[in-house]
Amino acid sequence: MSAFRNRTDASASRLWTVLGAALLVLQVTCTQERNSRTIDDDPTPIGAIDMTVTTPQCMGLGCKIAACPPSGSDTVVYGKVTAPNGIDPIREAIVYVPSSGVPEEFPSEVSCEVCNSPVGGVPVTQAITGIDGTFELKRVPVTDNTPIVIQKGRWRKMTRIKVEKCERQALSAEDARLPRTQGEGGIPRMAVAVGNWDAIECVLRGVGLSEREFSAPSGSGAVHLYNNRTDGDGAPGSVNVRELLTDLKKMKQYNLIFLNCSDDTYSASLLTNAQVKKNLVDYAAAGGRIYVTDWSYDFIGQPPEFAPYICFNDNKPCTDLSPHGRFTATDGFRTGSVNPLWAEIDQSHQGGKNLASWMAMLADPSPGGKVKVVDDVGSWVLMRQTAQDQTKYPSTTWLWGTIKGERRPVTVSFDYPAQNACGKVLYSSYHTREHNESGLFPAYCPKTKLIAQEQVLEYLIFEISSCIGPIG
Repeated sequence: MSAFRNRTDASASRLWTVLGAALLVLQVTCTQERNSRTIDDDPTPIGAIDMTVTTPQCMGLGCKIAACPPSGSDTVVYGKVTAPNGIDPIREAIVYVPSSGVPEEFPSEVSCEVCNSPVGGVPVTQAITGIDGTFELKRVPVTDNTPIVIQKGRWRKMTRIKVEKCERQALSAEDARLPRTQGEGGIPRMAVAVGNWDAIECVLRGVGLSEREFSAPSGSGAVHLYNNRTDGDGAPGSVNVRELLTDLKKMKQYNLIFLNCSDDTYSASLLTNAQVKKNLVDYAAAGGRIYVTDWSYDFIGQPPEFAPYICFNDNKPCTDLSPHGRFTATDGFRTGSVNPLWAEIDQSHQGGKNLASWMAMLADPSPGGKVKVVDDVGSWVLMRQTAQDQTKYPSTTWLWGTIKGERRPVTVSFDYPAQNACGKVLYSSYHTREHNESGLFPAYCPKTKLIAQEQVLEYLIFEISSCIGPIG
């Protein structure tokens, strides 16, 4: 033990000798350097430790953010984001400046787009629009060509403006609306099955999309029209919706698929195909958005994974969570409608409160949480209820209506899968106005502006095409 202690003491002595010599050399060197400078050149006392925290290095346009006197003032761009028509406000749109100067490209297929992931590149500043579409973007980089991006889901438009240092300036109404054409910016790719009665494509046109963006599936439009009616009327190219729903890879090229209310000419046979049912589920699970109305209800009712979310007024009780009989909810004694129906917006949740506020501030408002639904079709497919187990099969009821003596949900959406959701599915018993006349799109579209029930669907189109979860 004594030998070990002696060796340790000797080692420690040698270590202190070496450290002392090193400190002496360091002191001499520092003294020589200090003697060769002025005091102004080297204000730090010998032996002092610099405790200054290094400011993180700025990147890209982040280096162009100005410090504005007095404290609290800022460089601000403000405005109001609207639909492509330049009128209807868009809530929870993201307004930002990408660090690199341009946003990243969207994936070529649907993907699991959650709101807390990057919004197309690292933003140096961002803001979220209010229910009225207004925003205030602070700490905006000061350049002659600052990019301002407005984005709602895969709707995106970028404009470049000259930003004045430490001033407030407005983004023009033209720059703050979502794009009407692909030449103006990003538009989600959409597929519409043209039906006999519902015509959501006419609502998309009323929202402001240019008619050039509607084409046959082989065309260059953002919206591809497929045939889903016996006479083939409406869809240019007359490509059957079967070609879409039997091909999952093709489905994944579209961010939204609209299955308009139609008769059961195609869906009757399509929904006997196990691959079609699997494709619908896999498409939603990958991040796709599905819109279904009225008589097309079996596109939700027949896939086993979707069936538990909504109990339709069909041949089996709501306790049976498996798919019920095909088209049994279209039997005459099970259907019904009210014309007009004064539907109530469900304001028991924040989404419904937002919808009611939005409807009340439109140019043609629907105040008081009531929506007038007009439809001459007397055979709506009715819902009895949503899932009794909302923990396992959660959904959002947007509108209620009293039909056939019962208060029923008339517009419902759910995220899929319930856990780790990526996609969204929307079902509505009521739909748009019927076709005014025959012929190809847009000949059959109403010649007047959108009515209240179509404005609800407009709002929900932007909601289901947006990202999953809270923004931020």
